[in-house]
Amino acid sequence: MADLSNQVEQIKATLQKIETNVSETTYDEIISALNQIYLIVISKKENEIKNIFSSLSFNTIILFLQYEEIEEKIIKILEAYIQFVSIEVIVDQYEEFINIGLTSDKENIVKLTLQELLNGIEKNNQLSGIITKKFLDKIINCFSLHVQSISKLVSKLMAEILSKNEECLDLFLEKDSLRLLTSQCERNEAVKFTIFDLIVTISSINESNFKKCKEAGLFDAILNEINSKDILVKLNTMELFVKLLPNKNLYNFFEKSEIMTKFIEELRKDPEDEDNNIEDKLFLHSIIKFFASLADINMNAFTDIQNKYDILSLLEMQFNKNDNSTKEIIIITVGSIGSSYEGLILLYNQKKLLFTILDYYPSLSGNLKTVFLQNISCILTICKLTDEVENITQSIYNEIKGKPNNLKELIQIANQVFEESRIAAYAVIKGVAVHNWGLKELDNSTEFIKFILDRSQEPNRLGQDWKYSIIETMVNHPSSSKILRPDTLVKFKVYIKQGPYYKYIEPKVVVEGSS
Repeated sequence: MADLSNQVEQIKATLQKIETNVSETTYDEIISALNQIYLIVISKKENEIKNIFSSLSFNTIILFLQYEEIEEKIIKILEAYIQFVSIEVIVDQYEEFINIGLTSDKENIVKLTLQELLNGIEKNNQLSGIITKKFLDKIINCFSLHVQSISKLVSKLMAEILSKNEECLDLFLEKDSLRLLTSQCERNEAVKFTIFDLIVTISSINESNFKKCKEAGLFDAILNEINSKDILVKLNTMELFVKLLPNKNLYNFFEKSEIMTKFIEELRKDPEDEDNNIEDKLFLHSIIKFFASLADINMNAFTDIQNKYDILSLLEMQFNKNDNSTKEIIIITVGSIGSSYEGLILLYNQKKLLFTILDYYPSLSGNLKTVFLQNISCILTICKLTDEVENITQSIYNEIKGKPNNLKELIQIANQVFEESRIAAYAVIKGVAVHNWGLKELDNSTEFIKFILDRSQEPNRLGQDWKYSIIETMVNHPSSSKILRPDTLVKFKVYIKQGPYYKYIEPKVVVEGSS
């Protein structure tokens, strides 16, 4: 303990020397003091930390920031020092320190400053007003560093300030901060995404926030891009919207800002209209893809859109009148919608879109046929053994109308040269295998049993994995022992025990007298 006390006194003496006459303090003395402080901090020796920090001033801390060679250690010391002084005191009395942190060319210093401001607000929301008045523009300028981790921190900090304090939002919308924020969108796509996400979040807190943000022109950056005459700008914006889908506020924001109305207007356009051009089609495709992603991420929002706009009927119209490129995207969208229980019910109750696509299957060929199988497998694979799901999935499967029947056609496709087609067929078969009706259909087909057990049929490992997965699904099915014939079940269990890549080796017969 005496050694530690002596060490602390030596550190304090060095700090005092730095305070009074830094020019007489050697580099080695400063680095040694910093290393010793760091070791005490990470050892969490509370009394010694308080003793040292009581002799440490902000001027000395600022001086320490120049020593890049031990930057990580200085960051650790800074974290502890801020806790010692408290962020409230720093924000109130040491404005210069925060300004230096926010404008530093060292990423770690900027991140630390932002994180501590965020921690302070989360503990004490009263800090929001002071931080907005003193530091908001410098916080926004941190976006210009184009560092994703910093951009996320800036966004989180601003959301915390502006969404919970109406006075801070008013101040932000009145100041040049608004112009400063929107100008950052022009510099970097990643920053633009973060800022759009922030705009959606702070404007969606309540009706008052939305109205204020709209009147102040906060949405202009988003609306200008989606209304741009440059198709590349519009397509990039649609990709950005897809990335924003995890933000639970996005759907309501789109409804209120009339972006959703624009999407629906595009879906209502007659594709046979002679005024339509390739750019219109590309924009239409991006909108359909957006709804496919929405169905994947937020089926409740998609259901609301269906109830309000009957989007499935609009997709059916586009499918009937448009070319194969649009048909492909709509098929993929139906796969996304129908891959959840709620989406399956939505599609089946509406019927028109789903059954229009199913009726189209016999005329499909090539890549479009493969896409159909890939996405119908998503619908069939819903594993909810209720009478409702069993009846719906069987009805969908029966509507495919393969030649001479569905299972025979799937086996034919699974024997083709092209791996992508084979895998798509396997996926549908696996979708069939999860259902009681499907298990019966597969078990009743001698051709299927022979095909699935034939290891020589599939040359590639991916296909071998799929065949193994199908057999595993059938064996592990809750009704397998009741539905599958005993001899088939035994063969399947042997197959599983041998693994997906097993190869039978013919034993060599040695003839007596041969050399």
